[in-house]
Amino acid sequence: MAKKYVHNESDAVLIVFTKRVTDTIKPRLFPGWWRKVKVATEIEKTLFDACFEEFRGRLSTKDLASFCEELMDFVVKYNQ
Repeated sequence: MAKKYVHNESDAVLIVFTKRVTDTIKPRLFPGWWRKVKVATEIEKTLFDACFEEFRGRLSTKDLASFCEELMDFVVKYNQ
């Protein structure tokens, strides 16, 4: 999924980014977390901040927002 937006990045960079984001959000997830608006908002903000920090200047604002939205959908789908 990440390659769709940051196709110029190496796999190594994307793996490090993914591990860092996973390590950050995983402890805050629990069964039903996505139903809690505050928790879901915090996770979404964390994802956006991580994407912005890592890829600012390399992605347009629109692509950055789309990438974060897809990441959030992925996290919800696979961390219920």
